[in-house]
Amino acid sequence: MRTQIPGSQILDNDIGNADIKDGAVTDVKLSATGVVPGDYTKVSVNSAGRVSAGANPTTLAGYGITDGLSTTQAALTPIITTSAIPGFTAARPLIGTAGQISFTDDGTNFVAKLSDNPIFSGTGAITITSGTTAQRPAGAAGELRYNTDEQALELFNTAWSEVVMDNDLRFTESNTLVVSMTPGKGQFSSVKTAINSITTASASNRYVVKVMGGQYYEAPMQMQRYVSVIGDAAVSTLIMGTDPNSNLFTGANDSRIGGVSLGGATSAGAAAVFFQDAPENVSTRAMILNDVKFLNNNIHVHVVSTGQSTSVFVTNSTFGGTDSYNQAAVATSTNGGQARILIRSSATVGATAPLPAEFAFV
Repeated sequence: MRTQIPGSQILDNDIGNADIKDGAVTDVKLSATGVVPGDYTKVSVNSAGRVSAGANPTTLAGYGITDGLSTTQAALTPIITTSAIPGFTAARPLIGTAGQISFTDDGTNFVAKLSDNPIFSGTGAITITSGTTAQRPAGAAGELRYNTDEQALELFNTAWSEVVMDNDLRFTESNTLVVSMTPGKGQFSSVKTAINSITTASASNRYVVKVMGGQYYEAPMQMQRYVSVIGDAAVSTLIMGTDPNSNLFTGANDSRIGGVSLGGATSAGAAAVFFQDAPENVSTRAMILNDVKFLNNNIHVHVVSTGQSTSVFVTNSTFGGTDSYNQAAVATSTNGGQARILIRSSATVGATAPLPAEFAFV
């Protein structure tokens, strides 16, 4: 049984189980706090535990936050920096990659840049700027771009000029001329034309005519001193004479032919390679043939001396097989001269040894 304590609004005198009498507390008896009804992100509570104020701040300061960055401060501060960010005890270090990207802090700004002489890693490709001839910039020395009209790289020195990837000495082996069945810019389609284009060969300025794989038909050719004609390989680079009555190659002192197959000098007296001491007046003349397969020729190698020592060194080469010939090697000497053909590590296909009739030394 519950009883009301006289003069109070509490039912029952057991304070632990006391109930408030119905109607004891009313809106008339609780005074208004002055807070407008609504939703607030920040409130104030008075000593009686009642909300006495409410607000919706829009700034860090409005919330009393002192260790955060304002929008103005954030715009001036990099996300990752080498200097301490206000409010943080330590900076997060930014580490570059040697030879690729470097990072510096000049005390005012955070700076990221390519390293000097950068290394570009990966297995893909680098795309450089490209455009038409009309879109060329004024240009500064060392600038490089791709010309979409010419479909070629171009480099600016004092003017824009195309980069010739095969014969340009800035990008290939020194003094290498390329002959190809499908020549690109700066390349040749004829061995003879490539040889004849050389005008500055010397002991200190040697040239190589690099002949790519294919079958080339050539008029008689005069080798030049200090020039080498080198094919991909004898089995893949064939040079055929278009005049059966003439020597295919007339050799020169200090010249070399290799990595090719030679044929087409089929008439009497004609040779794939002919070498003599005249007209160059030197005491010893020599040229080298290496990795040469001799095809249909009347004579493969013919050396003539009219007074001086004249030699051809033949190595790793092949005579005979299914290709017909009259004489493999002929050396002719007059006026006390010495004509020599030295053959090493070579083979006569279809015969166990050269027959006397094949190698004539007069």
